[in-house]
Formats: sequence, C-alpha cells, structure tokens
Amino acid sequence: MLRDLGADEFIDCTVTKPQDTVRDVDLVVDTVGGPHSGRFPPTVRRGGGLFPIFLSRNDPSEAARYGVTVSST
Repeated sequence: MLRDLGADEFIDCTVTKPQDTVRDVDLVVDTVGGPHSGRFPPTVRRGGGLFPIFLSRNDPSEAARYGVTVSST
C-alpha cells in the first residue's frame, strides 16, 4: 500500500533501526512516537519534514540543526 502511495521504501522499525540505515529522506511519518522519536531528524534531508502522529519527544534545536520541520498539524 505504501508503495502505491509513492513510497520508495518501507522500513519495519521493529526489525531495522531507521537511524542506522536511512539518510536524506523527504518525509518521515512517525506513527509510533514515544521516547525514541528524537532519532529521526538525522534521517531527514535538510528542508524535509518529520510528522509525528502521536506525542513524541523531539528536541527543537536538534531539528533546527538538521534543517527539518517537525509538525503534527
């Protein structure tokens, strides 16, 4: 289904840690949230977006350092 929506790749984060293998993606949709959400800004390209679905812990200065927009709206 995600490929039909235009996703190039799907990563099952229960099997692979995204922050260990992914770089320069346009968009991360965090559907898990929680204390480990801060791992995503380094995976997003400068100017890309990180959109948490649930409450998450994201450090605004970390997102700014990577040039990533974090928004839940």
